[in-house]
Amino acid sequence: VIAVEVHQSAVNSSDLGFDLELTGTRTIYAPALLLPPSDVSVDVGESAMFIASATGSAPLAYQWRFNGVPIPGATLPAYSVPSAQLTNAGTYSLVVSNAVGTATGAATLTLVGPLVTTRPVSLIPLHQVWRFDQSSNDLGAAWREVSFNDAAWASGPALIGFENSAPFPYFEPMTTPLVPPAQGGPITVYLRTHFAFTMPHVSAVTLTASNWVDDGAVYYLNGAEVGRLRMAAGAVDFTTLAQGVAPEGQTNVLTFPPTSLADGDNVLAVELHQSAITSSDAVFGMTLDATVTATNQPALFSPQISGGNTFHVAFTGVIGRRYSLERSTNLRNWIEVFNFNNTTGQTLLSDPGAAANSPRFYRVRLVP
Repeated sequence: VIAVEVHQSAVNSSDLGFDLELTGTRTIYAPALLLPPSDVSVDVGESAMFIASATGSAPLAYQWRFNGVPIPGATLPAYSVPSAQLTNAGTYSLVVSNAVGTATGAATLTLVGPLVTTRPVSLIPLHQVWRFDQSSNDLGAAWREVSFNDAAWASGPALIGFENSAPFPYFEPMTTPLVPPAQGGPITVYLRTHFAFTMPHVSAVTLTASNWVDDGAVYYLNGAEVGRLRMAAGAVDFTTLAQGVAPEGQTNVLTFPPTSLADGDNVLAVELHQSAITSSDAVFGMTLDATVTATNQPALFSPQISGGNTFHVAFTGVIGRRYSLERSTNLRNWIEVFNFNNTTGQTLLSDPGAAANSPRFYRVRLVP
């Protein structure tokens, strides 16, 4: 509140007036996450809760995303999955924004079922280093194969490209520059990167790619095409134009088939296409995440009979799960020897009542 008294110089003053100009500045602070969301692991059917806390100048807007896709109605600092199922496993990120900036935090939800564990695995992070060729040479199809030698190509982390739009439409600056067609660059740029993946006891894999592309792209995993973004169907070559992107800076999510995924080293190759030979910008960035479902099936190995007719067998299972060791003489009627939590990943089990000269069968099963 500003209060002003206006005084005259005499009781018979012939004029009266007042004017005030007030100037000042107000600092607006970009958002920052004081408490980013944390990873959560729950059994199938249990509720999962992600909680975050942010600071910054009001008003702050909140948006939760699942595997890069905005979740409708998830606009509060906390987000919950009431009865989590295997399809809910993945990456949950929170974007907090105000008039001057954004802040992002991410966490993973791992689901543990009675027979399977589903967990997310990051294969290609946002700032992955890519090798790329923008020489204006048509490389045909050989460049996308695993055996192709890209050692002479330039390299750098994403985001890769050039963007002249104002305001800047992307959430990250361009870390590695590209030359757009309007400045003499090609309409097609080739990109390649390697990532590792191991598949012990894996029964199912889903590959999810979150993409920031201007304008279009074709994706190849170990030489096989796995997806397209704003590219027409049919044959694609060095001269093929993409469809335009509007609005720029958007996140596009694709699901890749895992059929060409290898156990060990993998190569993802991407053709980045522009929509016109006069295009003034070119942008590429992506993440690749796998949702892996693995069985909880226990395994018995190295059985032996020791002194006193004691039977020993080594067991491996999933840490934290409860198992029951059972025995039978006819494979029909089973008697529990004991049950236990496998707390180390491998346990030595014993049955002191075993007899070396009589048949006895053993099994381990997962129990609630």
